[in-house]
Amino acid sequence: MNTGIHRFRIFRRRRPACRIIAGLAAFCMLIVASLPAFAATDVLVDNGLGGASYNRAVGAAITPNADLSAADIVANGSAGLIDWAALNIGAGQALNFNGAQFFNVVSGGSASQIAGLLQANGSLWIFNPAGVSFLNGANVTVGGLFAVATADLANKSEIERAINTGDLIPVPVPGASGEGAVSAVAGAIFNADQVAFMSKNVSVDGADFSKVGNLSIAAGSRLVVDEVEGGKVSLDIADFVDEDEIGVVLGDLDLGDSSHEGSLSVVADGSIAVKGAVVAKGDIDFAIPAKTPQGPVVGYKQMSVASGKLLQGKSVSATAAGRIAVDGAIAAEDDIALAAGAGIDIAGAVNAGGTLTLGRLAELAPAARRLLGAGSYDSTISGNLEVNNLTLDTSTQIKDSANVVVADTMTLEKNATALDLGVVDSASLSAKELNAGTLHVETTSAGGVQINTINAAVEVAGGTLKADSINGAVEQSGGSILRKSDDAAALVFGSTVSQSAGVIGDTAYDVGMSGKLTQTGGSVKAAKLTLSDGADISGAVSASSIDAADKAIKAFDKADATIAVTGDDGIVAGSLEVEEGTVSAKIIDAAITQSGGKINVDELSGVSVTQAGGTLAERDAATGLKFADLDFAQSEGAAVKASKLTLANSSKDLVLGSTANEIGVVTGSAKALTLVNKTDASLEVNNLAATGDVALTADNGLKLTGTDSAANLTLNSDAEISGEVSASSITATDKTINAKTGADVTVT
Repeated sequence: MNTGIHRFRIFRRRRPACRIIAGLAAFCMLIVASLPAFAATDVLVDNGLGGASYNRAVGAAITPNADLSAADIVANGSAGLIDWAALNIGAGQALNFNGAQFFNVVSGGSASQIAGLLQANGSLWIFNPAGVSFLNGANVTVGGLFAVATADLANKSEIERAINTGDLIPVPVPGASGEGAVSAVAGAIFNADQVAFMSKNVSVDGADFSKVGNLSIAAGSRLVVDEVEGGKVSLDIADFVDEDEIGVVLGDLDLGDSSHEGSLSVVADGSIAVKGAVVAKGDIDFAIPAKTPQGPVVGYKQMSVASGKLLQGKSVSATAAGRIAVDGAIAAEDDIALAAGAGIDIAGAVNAGGTLTLGRLAELAPAARRLLGAGSYDSTISGNLEVNNLTLDTSTQIKDSANVVVADTMTLEKNATALDLGVVDSASLSAKELNAGTLHVETTSAGGVQINTINAAVEVAGGTLKADSINGAVEQSGGSILRKSDDAAALVFGSTVSQSAGVIGDTAYDVGMSGKLTQTGGSVKAAKLTLSDGADISGAVSASSIDAADKAIKAFDKADATIAVTGDDGIVAGSLEVEEGTVSAKIIDAAITQSGGKINVDELSGVSVTQAGGTLAERDAATGLKFADLDFAQSEGAAVKASKLTLANSSKDLVLGSTANEIGVVTGSAKALTLVNKTDASLEVNNLAATGDVALTADNGLKLTGTDSAANLTLNSDAEISGEVSASSITATDKTINAKTGADVTVT
């Protein structure tokens, strides 16, 4: 048992600011105004038999010769210490004190029972180790009432000295055994600036404290407070060591009214359970210390709100060495702050007009947290949260049918290594902004997660995340990441995006990525897709246009990967590397390196094409394939396939030398051209103007129609000329040239 003492200072009436602040400390102080030293005091005790007067010198004690259970006694004086054999007030009886302070020490061994009228125009103390009970019919109207049932007051002279000097009055701290109880039941009425109960056991059940400024309770064992109406309430339970019982049980408390803000403060070494409606106009503060003089507490010491019950205050804060379990509801006009050593579970409802903070008990080491039962996630939310702001300093999982609505900002502090929406059916989260930490989404809920701005790393493994801006690194292995607001210009990613599965975006709006896109699977959809740091793509991308500026796009290492661009602007990039899969676009403005796969395009307008493998083909036979002013180099095995190839290459050399090419018609302008068709494919050259040399091979038929020109023309296949051909020389070694009627061949 704790053998420390509480010390109280004498105070005058109408000083309401009185709160017991003890916790596990050895002293508890009530800071109030001190009084000057007292001279001799007259005390009149009226026992109903005519009365008698006593003169009391400083330090002297007076023992009345009547039991209050049998007759009314009236004591008059300015202050005094009275030693009682028994102190009881029966129903219909009254005891009046007229003075600033009265200290009543009851040492007869029986508990004091108050069932009548107890009045004092100052402060009244009742010290009775056997206990003090306020029964039905008790009516207490005092400046301040202090009912103490702790160990015997061993040194009354020290109290006497404190009375005369205005010093603190020593009171033993309530222990866990060996003392009586202080109780107040339904039908007991209190009217005071301050009421303080201190005992091993304190029970408050239905008493009326609605006209009490501050109610302070300090206990050494189980504390039950039920059906209380009052002002400010302070509860303190120390040295509670019973692991099987709840330390503090709160029933229905209604604190404060239109004239003042009632508040509740609870400090306990044992668990705190809210099993009623606890409503305060002012602040509510719960604390279960993480450490005792004997070391860390263990896991049973938790704070809980029972299912269907309510904890409501202007603000609410709670710290617990073990877990905090909210199966009922917590509501606050302002902020709610919860911190626990072994995590927080919210299965009920939490509503905060300000900020809800879920935290980890700072003074608890990781080893102690594991001892207390903290799991992979310090906190879980399976109920409903509706708050203005949410701050998480604890790894948190949102699960089951949770619905979390944050009107403004979510912040993940350093201890919140993850915010996880696990594999659940209907959990949802919405907020305006999320800052720091990591958001993990794996919910299958249709509502998913909706946050306007995310300044945090994001992991999406399932479900739907809707956001307008994600400024942290994104890793997606499933689910969908979509735009949240219809009026947002785009879904914007401010950092890298890694995608192995799932869907990003929609073709109905733009998607912008400031960091590199690394895709091994999944799909990205957009109206316009901006890749400011390029991309490695092995999944599916569909967009109206892709703009990578001068950055590289690498596609693919999967045969079924696709990039499908449908709009007129096509693909713009510094470079496009295609290994496998299919790229389809109206226009590609990029330096292209192709080693495999297929590129379907209307026009190439980049600086060069290096084709070591794969197929480059027209997207639409009606449009054909167009090469702008670019260098084209081709290795054997690569193929260009087009019903019509239009060249606009006045300054670049084109070498299409693979025997896999299938080109129906070639036309346009070029500096120099080497073109080889596969052996079973014919080739028509129509209106081709080249300033350099042209070499043509098409063993299944080579025709020159229209007006064609070259510096030097080499025909590596039999050729038929039906138009106009001009060149400095024409070479057709071992080949046949058939000039049709009307043909005009000019060799200069």
